[in-house]
Amino acid sequence: TEVLANEEPAAAEQPPLPEMSESDDDMDEELAEIFLEEARDLIDSTAEALQSWSENTGNLDILRLLQRDLHTLKGGARLADIPAVGDLSHELENLFEGLTEQRLSINDELSDLLFRCHDRLAGMVENLEAKEPPRPAPDLIGEIQAYIDSATGTRPVTNVASPEEEAEPDFNDEEQAPLPEVEEPVDSDSETAETGEVEDGVADLSHLDPELVGIFLEEAYDLINSTGSALHTWTEDPSDRSIAAELQRDVHTLKGGARMAGVEAIGDLTHVLEDLFEKVAEGQLEASDAMNDLLFACHDRLAQMVEQVATQKPCPPAEELVARVQSILRGESAPSD
Repeated sequence: TEVLANEEPAAAEQPPLPEMSESDDDMDEELAEIFLEEARDLIDSTAEALQSWSENTGNLDILRLLQRDLHTLKGGARLADIPAVGDLSHELENLFEGLTEQRLSINDELSDLLFRCHDRLAGMVENLEAKEPPRPAPDLIGEIQAYIDSATGTRPVTNVASPEEEAEPDFNDEEQAPLPEVEEPVDSDSETAETGEVEDGVADLSHLDPELVGIFLEEAYDLINSTGSALHTWTEDPSDRSIAAELQRDVHTLKGGARMAGVEAIGDLTHVLEDLFEKVAEGQLEASDAMNDLLFACHDRLAQMVEQVATQKPCPPAEELVARVQSILRGESAPSD
């Protein structure tokens, strides 16, 4: 059965629009704008991935990509306090997880449901671009939950009506995946990191919102580990631009989360790294041993910064590393240590 991505349900079947809650008007415009920067890309990439998957529903790699994209979209929406997007993407993430783990069966109705969910998410993003709060999608959330129920008989419990009541993740839990071990750098940036002596209190994180920081850390741990693995893979085959594109996407996600949480030191370093990986992915820059050494140094510093945020220690900017990356972007040779 061929499914049309843009097929609209009959007007008579449209559920009434849910009432807007008072909290919907309380979106932080700055956080919403940061979220939008990434949400636009995610909406486009999930549309392409959904179309590819609908033509080959046995492709687990595409399902994993979709699950990861929805996880990222959910995290950004939670950070920006946009529950309508967060709730729908959360349920879709659960659905893709079940499909990826092959716990759920696939039928002809699934593609239609997924495309309708994507269209609704795209509409929510358009609402945000128009400075309008998006409306919740309890109808689609109910359909997703019903699909999971019919396929497995069980599903994760989610209180859609009160997302703020969801249990806060414990980022100090002993089962948290450890960050990669980081050798202590000996440059001036590291010495500042140890002492926390940074002008104008740049390193001080005490003013940050603990809830936003917690949400950021949930994804940051995964991104630090995934970028570390991708870096090792890419340095073994620098001609593989797809890995460079994956690294660009990961540091873009890390940058967005850091900006929303207010961790400027991580945001600044990932910003220049994103530019570098973009040029490599587009063939504008060639990898070199000096570049690889610099990238691993940047990754180690990012891992250290995430650990500093998690332990509420000062997190000063990595100005020297930023400058070294910028020199490569200007076409200069990578400076040595």
